[in-house]
Amino acid sequence: MDVSLRPVREDDLPFLNHLTNDLEGSGAHQWYGWHDPHHHRRRWEENGFLNDEGGYLIITRDDDRLGFVSWHKKMTSRVSFCYEMGLIVAPGSRGRGYGTLAQRLLVG
Repeated sequence: MDVSLRPVREDDLPFLNHLTNDLEGSGAHQWYGWHDPHHHRRRWEENGFLNDEGGYLIITRDDDRLGFVSWHKKMTSRVSFCYEMGLIVAPGSRGRGYGTLAQRLLVG
């Protein structure tokens, strides 16, 4: 199973919106309610979803988008931190191990 991660491109914005702002795309266990439909565009224009505090990467297999991984810096004290990470895999790609592989790639 060949899975890779890549930076978010402008043409990925509708896909991200589908996975996060559409109950059908997110699924019942990832649904956190409606949000600003322009949120992803603004964030992409600001920094391409990559900065020192965290980011998003698209999970791909060949030319297919499978989902995305995200991470952000979490302060654990005044002088230390860790990173929290998560992901959403598209409905048609769930249950096949793609998310596990993507998280392993992110950690690596």
